[in-house]
Amino acid sequence: MTTSGSLRSKSGRGPTRRRSRPSSKTGVSTAQARSLLDTVYPRLARVAEDRRYTGSALGPGIAGGLIAAVVGGFLWGLIVILSGYEIGIAAWGVGFLAGFGVVRFAGGAKGTPLQVVAVVSSVLGIVIGKYISYAYFFKQAVSDRFDVDISYFDSEIFRAFRENLGDVFGGFDLIWAGFAVVTAWRLTRPSGFTSRGRLGV
Repeated sequence: MTTSGSLRSKSGRGPTRRRSRPSSKTGVSTAQARSLLDTVYPRLARVAEDRRYTGSALGPGIAGGLIAAVVGGFLWGLIVILSGYEIGIAAWGVGFLAGFGVVRFAGGAKGTPLQVVAVVSSVLGIVIGKYISYAYFFKQAVSDRFDVDISYFDSEIFRAFRENLGDVFGGFDLIWAGFAVVTAWRLTRPSGFTSRGRLGV
């Protein structure tokens, strides 16, 4: 007869314990999987806890988003001015920079409030980039026609930019802006890993 949790060998020398057989699909036994889980799970739990959003991360996150918006927008505007072309993928880069800046300044924290900050920052950066390139060519046109040098922050430029937003932002601009927003949102999205409870195998 067999005893609970053991098998008797054919030679009668006593019970032999069941060995954990590796899975036919993965080649990893249940015991090995449990050992790996016990090692990796606490580390993932610590990372999730460290990156959990807290109210103290909002202020630095906003600062990081604003800095990223200004820097990203300026760089994109500069690329347009130097090349004479609007490189749409650069707008996507503004979204990446916004998400990265928010997470970086927030100390690695992620959460819905920071996602909102990253999205707003990416849109702001795109608008800044568009305005810089628009203002440059507007100034150039005024200078060529009237031989007058006006400031980038002249009220006439602001008014013209606002009234012509439909022309400034074309269909492809909106597509790239959408990519930028999605990227900023995903970079600041929590991992979804919870440090509560324990997984079993």
